Amino acid sequence: MYGEIAENTTAFANERPPDGICAQCRSAVEPFLRPELLDLPARWIGPQNICAPCAEKQASTQKALEEQKILNEAFRSSRVSPRFKQRRLINFVPTPGTRRAFEAALKYQLSDGGLLFFGPCGVGKTHLAASIANEQLGKIPTLFVSCPEFLLELREGIGGAKKDSRHQHLLALARNVRLLVFDDIGAEKSSDWVQETLFVLINHRYEQMLPTILTTNFSLDELDGRIGKRITSRLIEMCRCIRMEGEDWRIKTRTQKMGTSG
Repeated sequence: MYGEIAENTTAFANERPPDGICAQCRSAVEPFLRPELLDLPARWIGPQNICAPCAEKQASTQKALEEQKILNEAFRSSRVSPRFKQRRLINFVPTPGTRRAFEAALKYQLSDGGLLFFGPCGVGKTHLAASIANEQLGKIPTLFVSCPEFLLELREGIGGAKKDSRHQHLLALARNVRLLVFDDIGAEKSSDWVQETLFVLINHRYEQMLPTILTTNFSLDELDGRIGKRITSRLIEMCRCIRMEGEDWRIKTRTQKMGTSG
């Protein structure tokens, strides 16, 4: 009887199951022939319900989500705020003074490196930066944070040994995250600690060629005086710097609403 079972098993092992269909992309999925192992004969393993490329993409997405969760738990302000979640390229209205920046954001790829949007308040710098962050969320680990809030969180992490380890953890996450969107750099009150902290962050991303999107209300010369020449110099090399000009849309919108209500 044992011989009959063995014979049937061998016969089954030599039969190639029919191809399956990937549940994701509907392409054909071939079965897998497991080679002979120890005393076990070679055996066909039925096709999976997902093809190798889709399985790899699924694993990559899951890894990105897990890393994003770590970022979100570490930083109170790492998630794009409810207001900025609404910021998309599709609802950005370019003007002559912002069209160049809009087109750069529209065509942006991680391989492009960095972007630095600079100009007066209310011209849409943060809108474009948030749009890029929203596009990448769920695909790669992305940290969107304002520079003053980031530095505040680091300051709160300085103190006892336990708190200091949190400070180091936050800084390490920002240094190594796949995409950093750093809003309003230069708005913080300057000090030796601020400049040294920003240098550690920016210099690491500069050396590792990690994509970084930044916004500032200052010109490049003014930024030099706010955060220091050695930081500004690296930003100019690692980023495509684009000036944005125009009216403050917040004031303009408020004026229009007041005019309508009157």
